Amino acid sequence: MDYESQINIALRIPDREAVVAGWHRDAAAYRQAARAELGIPYGPGARQYLDIFHGEGGDGSLAPVVLIHGGYWQRYDCRAFSHLASGLNRRGIDVMMPNYTLAPEVLIEDIYREMCTVMARAYERWRRPVVIVGHSAGGNFAARMLAEDWTTHGLPRDFVRSAFSISGIYDLRPVIDTTINGALALDEARAAALSPLLQTSPKSGILDTIVGALESEVYLTQADEIVRAWGESGVQTSGAHIAGANHLTVLAELTDPRSPTLRTLIARAGG
Repeated sequence: MDYESQINIALRIPDREAVVAGWHRDAAAYRQAARAELGIPYGPGARQYLDIFHGEGGDGSLAPVVLIHGGYWQRYDCRAFSHLASGLNRRGIDVMMPNYTLAPEVLIEDIYREMCTVMARAYERWRRPVVIVGHSAGGNFAARMLAEDWTTHGLPRDFVRSAFSISGIYDLRPVIDTTINGALALDEARAAALSPLLQTSPKSGILDTIVGALESEVYLTQADEIVRAWGESGVQTSGAHIAGANHLTVLAELTDPRSPTLRTLIARAGG
């Protein structure tokens, strides 16, 4: 299989820059309109900060959501995705969006540790379980966080009961022989260790996946595989292919109040 054409989003989505420009426009407008706390540091690094967007009229009964952006761990900024909080905020749900240091300055393992620190901040903030949402590289983290033993971080074992992965990549081995790996420096051993499909499945919790129906075979197949494998291990799983959506436009599901995706996510938060 030609993994470069399967993995490299720039080759698959010719209008990628226009889509991303739209994200930045919508995200900036939402930051102006939303009730938010911006730029909260969680570490000393220049990119180690997070934003919190407050739910509208919420009574605190719904679980907060932590949303981790994608970009193969080497591009983008959480500020490009602020608008993705809007659908959840309208239903009274608080959304935390962390930024992180990018490869090749750090390894994926370092970024995961940063996100675990963010999760500790989320617990300090809300003192209750959260729903973890991730897109692409963030979707890999969302799945891994459902399987994480949070007691080793000083957090409750059931801190993450529900993970929602959007176009996640769950087996990193196909990335190794692509140009995407130039910044990641993955070898077989590290790729396997960072792949939730190749690690021990959790025995409980909820994993929902969605993937754009126009995405590559790698993304479609891996989404189906993790739903099957983790479902057999005892996790409550669901998976959906979103008609007409690609790896980037699938994110519109989070801002569309009519989308089944958003309704499912609200239900996972207790709504």
